[in-house]
Amino acid sequence: MKHIAITGGSGFIGTFLVEKLKQRRVSYTLLNRKKHNLLYPNSLKDFVSSKDAIIHLAAKDKDSGLTEMMKTNIGGTMGLMGAIKQWNPSVKLIAASSFLVYIPEDAFGATKKAAEELIEEYGKQLPIKVAILRFSNIYGPGGKPFHNSVISTFVHLIKKGKKITIAGDGSQKRDFIHVNDAVQAILKAIDYNPTGIEYFDICTGTLTSLNDIVKILALHTKKEIQVAYDTSVQNDPYLLQKKYLSAKEKLGWKPEITLSQGLKTV
Repeated sequence: MKHIAITGGSGFIGTFLVEKLKQRRVSYTLLNRKKHNLLYPNSLKDFVSSKDAIIHLAAKDKDSGLTEMMKTNIGGTMGLMGAIKQWNPSVKLIAASSFLVYIPEDAFGATKKAAEELIEEYGKQLPIKVAILRFSNIYGPGGKPFHNSVISTFVHLIKKGKKITIAGDGSQKRDFIHVNDAVQAILKAIDYNPTGIEYFDICTGTLTSLNDIVKILALHTKKEIQVAYDTSVQNDPYLLQKKYLSAKEKLGWKPEITLSQGLKTV
């Protein structure tokens, strides 16, 4: 039976992942902040040792500020890789990354890209096997409003009977993936045997505008939703549309939950 170590196990994705591992009766160890510190590899010896796989979910987003993003996303990854090099150099690593690595101007994406590059550098020295999962916009039950997903924010405001304010005209599009589908990709990666370092786009392949999200939520909630547009803000210029072909071919994964189905769960 596999024994898995997980960073970020108490976060949005981690909470769902841990529940699935419990259902499968998979043995796992969560990073214990009282004795483990990703910035100090020596504190991670028992965390990484004798594990069949390590799932690296720990990250800070834009709300935390640039300093915290750099410290956790880059420094934390460096510390984890240092511990792996010393105590479990042939382990399987599944690292959560983001679609935002495709946008050089995005600060969070830049820190996640730097983390990927760190893993690649260590990969040149070690027999480590790595699956890096680049997730699109993850949403679902338990998502924190104004934090995890714009969908969580919209749902929170609708439940409170408050107006939704959209930056721009609402035509900007994203690829939204349900947290259960995201976790299924991680579970598939646990069973996969990477050749060196492999990258996978974990997404639906479909773009949906913020205006369409509001329309679907209005149908589900049967409420008239108040929307205001901040036209002083221009829509972002990028459209991140990727395919999940590699994940389908190699991991045997594909998204199962449509956006309409998923929005009923939040």
